[in-house]
Amino acid sequence: TSVYDQSFFVQLDKNNDVYIFGQSEGKMPVKGTVYNNPGSGQFVTKMNAGLDTVLFSTVVGNTDSLPNLSPTAFLVDACSNIYLAGWSARYGKKEQGGNDIPMINMPVTSTAPDVTTNGFDFYLMVLSKDAGSLVYGTYWGGDLSAEHVHGGVSRFDKRGIVYQSLCTGCGGNDDYPLTTGAYPHDMANPNGSMFGCNNAVFKIDFQIKIAQADFTADNFSGCAPFTVHFENKSTTGGKILWDFGNKDTTSQDKPVFTYNTPGVYLVKLYMNDPTSCNIWDTAFQ
Repeated sequence: TSVYDQSFFVQLDKNNDVYIFGQSEGKMPVKGTVYNNPGSGQFVTKMNAGLDTVLFSTVVGNTDSLPNLSPTAFLVDACSNIYLAGWSARYGKKEQGGNDIPMINMPVTSTAPDVTTNGFDFYLMVLSKDAGSLVYGTYWGGDLSAEHVHGGVSRFDKRGIVYQSLCTGCGGNDDYPLTTGAYPHDMANPNGSMFGCNNAVFKIDFQIKIAQADFTADNFSGCAPFTVHFENKSTTGGKILWDFGNKDTTSQDKPVFTYNTPGVYLVKLYMNDPTSCNIWDTAFQ
């Protein structure tokens, strides 16, 4: 736009289309049949691999005219779902008179573990393929502390798993939500920092169904005739097909195959699961 715009992250999908996640103080265009929060200060845009066509563009947030989310991570998973995360973008900004402006009224879903906020929590959002709908939205943090990060501490797994490290318990608060059995085991005083902040970690698994081919072999080299025991370790469900690298195939789960001719063979295991989002996957050894 004609004012401040900043791209924080770039991601590619399996077709090498390009996704951008960032902030804007202008009116970023909304294009396509997309989920959007009109007037918000964060944008997600998808372009083709040649960068000459905008395939969709949307804005998300609390409909404030200024950015209210400081992005920390961005992902397009194996099913083309779109993940984004961040914390309050205007926490103590001097240009705002030194006053903290809370990140409130963010979109949350019924499955969210944390639908309330003190205005300075962490926030995560998941959009469906091509940003067609809101899949998930949640806050995460304590009731007293201002959760935040210092960059580079989010990791998103293409299989739909979020790992996040963050600063919490600032001011010596013991308000960060802990799961049963998690370290530290002293639930009465989990922070351990009397005055400063402490480090916290959370993991969210969205359990999306992805076909993942994988297998083991008990040996990789020997003299002909050379017998190898294979075992299918793919995700459950669907059909499999082995290719032993010499045009011999089988659909057995634990095949035993003997190579009679010396050589180097590339073994492939194909997996097909029509109920998964990617439908096909292949493993090679």
